Amino acid sequence: MTEQQREEKRYDPDDKTLKFVTRQDDITGDDDPETRRAEMSCGHAVTPESLTGWCRSLLDRVSTSSYALHFKKAHYKNAMQNGPMLKCGGWLC
Repeated sequence: MTEQQREEKRYDPDDKTLKFVTRQDDITGDDDPETRRAEMSCGHAVTPESLTGWCRSLLDRVSTSSYALHFKKAHYKNAMQNGPMLKCGGWLC
């Protein structure tokens, strides 16, 4: 595991683009009041760790499929042109 992977993920509390919420994490169910959660555009509340885990699980599913290379190239090209776009709930909310 790299140093970057070991570093605790945190939201920037001064980031005005995020809406912070106090309800439980919709992915893990964590409701620790000391943990900062952000509300995604779909309405789910997530911690940086649970969001990272969810994204990794989606990438793991894709990387084991027969169209993984095509999918990754197409989404990489789209992200480079339009900026990254993340949606949850399987593939889309």
